[in-house]
Amino acid sequence: MGKITILANNFFENSSGSIREDASEIKTQSAKKVVQNGEKGVTYDKNKDRKPLTDISITKLEGPLDTNGKLVDKIVLGTFYVFKATPSRDPKKEEIALLKWAVKYGDDKRLIIDGTGTLNKLDGGKIIISLRVKQDFEKAKIYAFYGNAPETVSVELNLKKVKFPMLILQSLGRKGKKTKIIDGVKVSTNEIAVDLLYGDYTQDKFGFEKLRKEIYKEAFDVYKKDIEKAKKKIILSECVNHANEKANNVLSKIKEFADKEDSELFDIFKTDSKDLSMYELEKNIERMILKMENNEGGEYSHLDLTNAVIEHENTQKFIKAVKTWSIAYLKLDKFKDNLEGLRIIDNSEGIIYHSSFKKKVDKPRFNNYFDKFKGIQIAINDVWAYQINLTEYSMENNEPHGKIQFDFYDHFGLDFPDIEKYDQDIFIAWFVLQHFKGYKPFITKISFTSKF
Repeated sequence: MGKITILANNFFENSSGSIREDASEIKTQSAKKVVQNGEKGVTYDKNKDRKPLTDISITKLEGPLDTNGKLVDKIVLGTFYVFKATPSRDPKKEEIALLKWAVKYGDDKRLIIDGTGTLNKLDGGKIIISLRVKQDFEKAKIYAFYGNAPETVSVELNLKKVKFPMLILQSLGRKGKKTKIIDGVKVSTNEIAVDLLYGDYTQDKFGFEKLRKEIYKEAFDVYKKDIEKAKKKIILSECVNHANEKANNVLSKIKEFADKEDSELFDIFKTDSKDLSMYELEKNIERMILKMENNEGGEYSHLDLTNAVIEHENTQKFIKAVKTWSIAYLKLDKFKDNLEGLRIIDNSEGIIYHSSFKKKVDKPRFNNYFDKFKGIQIAINDVWAYQINLTEYSMENNEPHGKIQFDFYDHFGLDFPDIEKYDQDIFIAWFVLQHFKGYKPFITKISFTSKF
């Protein structure tokens, strides 16, 4: 027993029935007076054992069980499991709520689990409850009891060790890496992405001729594909003439801009970017250009850009799709008891990606009409690579719950197909600074989490 201490100016106890106070030590202190009234007097007696509220006991405890009633060998933290307590007799309604539950971690004391009274339910002569454990442990036990909690009426818990974060989905394109078409199939490589190269063209006839050949081939292929798409007859001479004209025009501007001072090129970059980066992201593009001007390389992240990406309708569609597919797989029986089966442990895109996901779900793109002026398209035209990690997980009523971390990557750099497509001054200046002057591009990273 504990101790009862009462401090008051005036202390009164009145009862038409009886008042019982049990404690190893009782102290009553008052600045004025203490009054105790009883119709038959006040009796002070030696301590007596309190009569138990009920004589019922628990004879057997079963669990943990999954939602299908199957005994679970190892539990997952945060997931609810069913436990069944067999009473020594049929319990009265009030006795069902009196059943207590406790958990014991290792050799520590038993901890009463609060708020279980209203959760206890009688089913088939057994009192059942759904409980979950959130604390990591090496060994643990669950108890069900009325008076005392005997060791014989308990079940041991074994923890299924799941290490988070768990990579469950990633794009074909990888952060900072190049993709290739091999036998008609796009594959990821370990080569550096072309738009992350810098200082790779010499400012002489060899460097200019190298670029001209690349622009010519790109213009030829693009023009030919456009004709095929329009279902028109391909005339080779037209393709050649178009490619030559495009290559000559681009190269002429490249040579002109290559003769300019670095500071003048950055002035063009900064000035022209203002028309493409208004409103909330106006300062963002300034920070990105400054990072390139400082020749820092590495990665770039900023809350302004992250928020703009998250709020974009294409990102919202992507988030919804990822959650839908993830939940569907988490609900499959083969992954309920084997969450590790979803973890990507090799260089693949994961089980989820190679379902219907890869055909039905497109990576977020930010290239609609308004994106061009709001500053999101020039900052991150689309997501080059993404990784999806499961960071929290639990199962409640056969419904998965948890948290997913989204990591998006893009490259703040240009390659020759970019200037074949966009030959405005801002992009020519950017390309020359990167590939002829040697200023480092960098990786843009967008990270956020979302619950499901």
